[in-house]
Amino acid sequence: PDDATTFNNLGDAYDGLQQTSLAEQCFRRAIALNPRLAQPHFHLAALKFRQGHIREAAKHIDEAVRLAPEWKEVRDLRYRITACFSSGTN
Repeated sequence: PDDATTFNNLGDAYDGLQQTSLAEQCFRRAIALNPRLAQPHFHLAALKFRQGHIREAAKHIDEAVRLAPEWKEVRDLRYRITACFSSGTN
């Protein structure tokens, strides 16, 4: 399939199964297909944050906030990521 939403959903399913490599591939494919879709940026940011890759997480969460500023979970994750920079954990 060449649908960004499908790849995002597939990535979310893989992430739920702790198949993070496959999840990341799907989120990146979704972003390549539709960079204006906030969900894969959010999911990739969350995955990278959990892996401790704070700078990459910040890049994707900033894009998700830009695309969907009303989405509470996006703003909450951005706050958590920003707190890592404030505490020196990056």
